Amino acid sequence: MTDHDGEVRSRQMRTVGEVLDGVLAKVGVGGGPSILSVFEVWPRVAGEVWIEQAKPARLEQGVLVVEVADGLTASRLRFDIPGLQRRLDEALGGGVIDSVRLKTGVRGARPDEAS
Repeated sequence: MTDHDGEVRSRQMRTVGEVLDGVLAKVGVGGGPSILSVFEVWPRVAGEVWIEQAKPARLEQGVLVVEVADGLTASRLRFDIPGLQRRLDEALGGGVIDSVRLKTGVRGARPDEAS
């Protein structure tokens, strides 16, 4: 096998996140942790209530948008935003997420099962 084959093989072994981060950097978007980074740590840092009731949607200029099914769920989760943000900072490094915004009424968001 030639060096070229090894180079092709190493390119094939990159994760989807690495590829997307590279593409985004080339078009001038990103340069830091992306929503893919949030997805990677979400199961570990979100906690049971967040995992059951919400899902991360996008990360734009330090604002993490989290989708929830309704206003009641948003009201309950709003009290834990500082804790969620602290856990995300610990997992991703400080300064990645400046704030968390909840977006309600999102089709496909998990329903409130704790009523």
